[in-house]
Amino acid sequence: MKPRITRVTIVNEGEPLFSQYGYTIEIEDEAAGEFIQITDHQENNNITFNPKDWPAIRSAINKMVKLCQ
Repeated sequence: MKPRITRVTIVNEGEPLFSQYGYTIEIEDEAAGEFIQITDHQENNNITFNPKDWPAIRSAINKMVKLCQ
């Protein structure tokens, strides 16, 4: 056996893990293969995607962030 990291919580420095302004990123598997799930702590909304889609998702997010004013 070997340990796996399957969950990361992101919060502002000094905030508790349950901060409403945080996010949780997890590797999930519901018997059809692993996927990534991001949960917004404030609204408790989830975004899920297949790891193979990450490059396209990351690229689109980076482009949109640059367009923010």
